[in-house]
Amino acid sequence: METRGCAAARSRKQPAIPRRSCDQCRSRKVACDRGSPCSSCDNAKIRCTHTTVVSRAKEAGQRVIISAKYERKFDEISEGIDEIKKLLQERSSDLREHQSHHRADSDSPLIQDTIESGRKSPCPFTGGSSFTAHSLEAKRFVDSIAAQTTLDSDLERDDLLACLRDLLRHKNDEIVVHQISFSDQPHPTSTCSKAKSLPPLDAAVFILKWAKENHSNYIVTWLSHILPVERLVEICQKVYFSVNGYTEVEFILTNGTFYWLYAEYAILSKQSKFHEYSRQCCENFQDAFSRLPFLLPASMEVIAALAMGSLHAIELCKDVLAWTFSSSASHLCQTLGFHQDSFLETDGEDIKKAKQRLFFTIYRIDKSLSLRLGRSSNIQEYNVSLVCESMDMRWNKSSNIQGRVYDELYSSFGLSRSYSDRLHSVKSLSGELQMLIDGFDNTLSSHCTDVLLKAHLAAEQVELLSVLTLIHRAVLTPDSCISPDCFEAASKAMDAHQHAIAALQACTNEPTSVARYINRIILNMPFVPFIVLFRQCIEASNPVDLARLGDFVTSLQPLEFSSKSARRRQVLFQLLHKLAQLYVESGSSPRVWNQSFTDDEFNHYLNILGFTTTVSSFDQELMPTITNEFTSEMAS
Repeated sequence: METRGCAAARSRKQPAIPRRSCDQCRSRKVACDRGSPCSSCDNAKIRCTHTTVVSRAKEAGQRVIISAKYERKFDEISEGIDEIKKLLQERSSDLREHQSHHRADSDSPLIQDTIESGRKSPCPFTGGSSFTAHSLEAKRFVDSIAAQTTLDSDLERDDLLACLRDLLRHKNDEIVVHQISFSDQPHPTSTCSKAKSLPPLDAAVFILKWAKENHSNYIVTWLSHILPVERLVEICQKVYFSVNGYTEVEFILTNGTFYWLYAEYAILSKQSKFHEYSRQCCENFQDAFSRLPFLLPASMEVIAALAMGSLHAIELCKDVLAWTFSSSASHLCQTLGFHQDSFLETDGEDIKKAKQRLFFTIYRIDKSLSLRLGRSSNIQEYNVSLVCESMDMRWNKSSNIQGRVYDELYSSFGLSRSYSDRLHSVKSLSGELQMLIDGFDNTLSSHCTDVLLKAHLAAEQVELLSVLTLIHRAVLTPDSCISPDCFEAASKAMDAHQHAIAALQACTNEPTSVARYINRIILNMPFVPFIVLFRQCIEASNPVDLARLGDFVTSLQPLEFSSKSARRRQVLFQLLHKLAQLYVESGSSPRVWNQSFTDDEFNHYLNILGFTTTVSSFDQELMPTITNEFTSEMAS
């Protein structure tokens, strides 16, 4: 066996085998000295040949070809990775540029991610004082009627009840997007609205001069309670003549100020260009709120911006959004100690007055929305030691009563009180509110020459009469009917609304101006007067009340230019009016329904709406006690 070809077996002195044995020696199985020719072939006189071994060389060549093929694949993979890196770098660059132009968008409470999550959020809670509570009871009542309409051949009524049921069904559905943002149609997540241009400089200078020269104007006075006019002018100048830039809050204050000033002056001057300026500032105002961060610093300017946002949300009938802004502003006010008189002792007179006015502006918004939504107020009376100015006494007294109406009559505590305690609160609250209403009559007569001021004051009177109706609505008569005081207050509220609409239309024909009034007064308050007259109209088949309902529905036509929430409530009022019209014209009454439909659940819904039906065993036990308490309280 040859071992010289193996490097491990041969000795270090033996040379390596240069080549293999010749072909003849290999075939004859003899030793070969690997010569050329070898000695064995030379002795045998045969040709000595060697077959060339090329297998290893060919294999090596084949490996080179395979390596080149894989190398090309590696190159392709490397190129793909480079392209991915390039795309990621470009996306990262775009993201940094987006964040530099729209900072804090990811923290904004109104961005699209929040809106998308809002689609899956449950419907927000509303208490017993809210209009939602009344409409939900009406929905159950309508569902009960619709379930029995197969006994009636009136197809028009069937269709009407079906439409009304479908309209009110959304109250139990998921919350819709337009309640948590200014826009009814939010922008996609990938796009971010940019601030639009401001109105011309000469128009801005003109309107600011007009505001400084007309401090007694209703809107100017109202804005001065958010921030002093001089401070608002400074902020507007900073935005228009920006040298070192301006904050998002200052941009909001500027556009909010111009929005209301242009709208007011457009009514006075009847010039359409100021309506256009007002709409332009309104769009900037809404867009800027979507860029605010979630956490805001505590300052007067931030609170003022939130106050403007809440008031504008009320104008758009977006009560949940208004409550969000109002709650944040209330917490910031208390963080800065605006509610404590001792905390403001070190401030100058002008600063103290500005903080005082700003706090009570937030206070009034908070109390109004508390009653509107049926939620506890963010500012409690027992924690406020600050005293308001005498000129604001009427506004603050009205807000105080609204807060007490919810606490004493419609909160969980108020509903758990005895009948006598609730009746005592009704008498006390209605007496205080009636004094304010009587004072309004004198104010309206003394300012009859100023038609625009008369329209604003008439709107406030409608608000007070609506609250008065809600107060009397908290208790029923012993026979479960609406009290005469409640019906009288509801009738006065409906008549006052018509006077306010007439006064406003005498100033302007702009539908958006009338829509703002309706949203701010009619839809912001739980407008129970309509529900009261609706029930009274069906129960008594009174054509006078039906005419009031018809006039009210006609006055809501400007809401066609308003938000989706406002338009939905407009349709609700229209359907209720048509339903009342059908029963008045047919001469039907709840007692006739009760004869046909003896279902206990249906009777329960009739009782909820105040119609006389059979009384349950619980009510039969409770009614003598209520009757005795009612009689003794009225006698006292």
